[in-house]
Amino acid sequence: MSTINRTWFKNRLKKGELLVQCKGKYTDDYVYDAAYNFFEDKNFKPAPPDLFKDWYLDRINIYGDKNGIINVSFASCEFYEFKLKQNADHKINKGPVKVDCQL
Repeated sequence: MSTINRTWFKNRLKKGELLVQCKGKYTDDYVYDAAYNFFEDKNFKPAPPDLFKDWYLDRINIYGDKNGIINVSFASCEFYEFKLKQNADHKINKGPVKVDCQL
């Protein structure tokens, strides 16, 4: 896997060109996290342009394939997968967007 350019990722996110799937969020309360299945999403959803604050975007690790799955992690406690809407092969949820492991 290769590192993804942070500016490229920020621009795609701000333009609403990405889908997101939370792969896990871990706090210091394992029982709570486990009760909510570590906030893992089952499907990709449209990523809201304001999903992350700018300071957060400056601290995440971004790697993967621009035309495939883009992996994002923060401080070894939050993990997401993104992909471009144009490359989506899953149904997109057209209802209200809620990403459970959003800050």
